[in-house]
Amino acid sequence: MSIEIRDVNFENIDDLVGPRCAPRLDDRRHAQTLKEGGLKKKEWVKRALQEFSCCAKIAYFDGKPVGFIEFYPMHAFPLLPERQKRTVLITCVLVTDKSLRGRGIGSKLVQALIHDLNHRSLPSFNGEKAEEIAIGSWGCHVGFPESLPRFHSFFCRNGFKEDSQFPDPTGKGGILVRSL
Repeated sequence: MSIEIRDVNFENIDDLVGPRCAPRLDDRRHAQTLKEGGLKKKEWVKRALQEFSCCAKIAYFDGKPVGFIEFYPMHAFPLLPERQKRTVLITCVLVTDKSLRGRGIGSKLVQALIHDLNHRSLPSFNGEKAEEIAIGSWGCHVGFPESLPRFHSFFCRNGFKEDSQFPDPTGKGGILVRSL
């Protein structure tokens, strides 16, 4: 299986924003909601590319997009707690093609981000490199508690550790963090 990981850019934004993970495209109202949401997300990603220079990576299998990882400097989210470190926050990792899940594509996306951040200075950090990557575990505490063990295990396998000094907004533990 040959997986290629590419940064999202202005030419391949649609590969990130497309409705690949939508289960009900046959419902006209749902399809319209997805279309409107996709347009808003496309604008968000364009602004993020202009401001941060990078915000996502896309996994391609046989030239087709099959997954992605989104990430932003943590200061892009002013409601989150402040960190004294230059922190990149992973907001989503998803393999949209269910038949390819469990084959290491998500880990390849995370590892590509880690590699990139170890070698790239970021304009949003005044030309310095990120110091850590964080992932909010609260995403699984809210609405998807059954996925928490898989979520936690996935990130721990990729070198993340729970940081008790970085509290989860739900109060159910620390944020998962990986130093760079």
